[in-house]
Amino acid sequence: MQTSEDPGAAPVRRSFWQRWLAATRLDASVYHEVEDDRSAILQAFAIVAIAGLARGLAAVANDDLVGVGGSLVIAFASWLIVTTLLWFVGVVVDHDTSSFLELLRTVGFAASPLVLLCLVALSPVSSPSIVLGLKIVTHTAAAAALVIAAREALDVSTLRASVICGLVIGALTIVVVYLLNALAMKLQGILDVVVSAASQT
Repeated sequence: MQTSEDPGAAPVRRSFWQRWLAATRLDASVYHEVEDDRSAILQAFAIVAIAGLARGLAAVANDDLVGVGGSLVIAFASWLIVTTLLWFVGVVVDHDTSSFLELLRTVGFAASPLVLLCLVALSPVSSPSIVLGLKIVTHTAAAAALVIAAREALDVSTLRASVICGLVIGALTIVVVYLLNALAMKLQGILDVVVSAASQT
């Protein structure tokens, strides 16, 4: 019978909820674990979905127009975009070692702290300062989790992972701002046409 000290023993796999809890606590070992576990892609998908749902419930509780549906779309879009940018910067540009699917799994688990946003929806009497504090804590933890996820998947130092994630977040911010500006200009153009047509009637 093999024991945990036996080098030939099979590695112990944590359950989904054990992995989520470890990822939320920023336990680096779980990110390394899911990097090597191809079946963990479904768990990563579930965490992104739950995090998106939690963010959506928090949005509804705070009368945010994004809502649950919009939050889910944003969650999955962010997962794919951040993973793609990490893969491009880390693997294509910086020549670090990883695959897209490995990054997809670890980045998915990096959303684990955001699940705690559901506490906003469960606390109707919470003051705005408590809600803001919870959002800051969860998003800060998610950013730290992303650095750990990148570090484990790309096999680089924490500093290098931080720089890569900083470049990715910076690029993502530029893209989002550009898209928002383009959308605003499009809506303004439609509004101008509507106003012009109304004034001619």
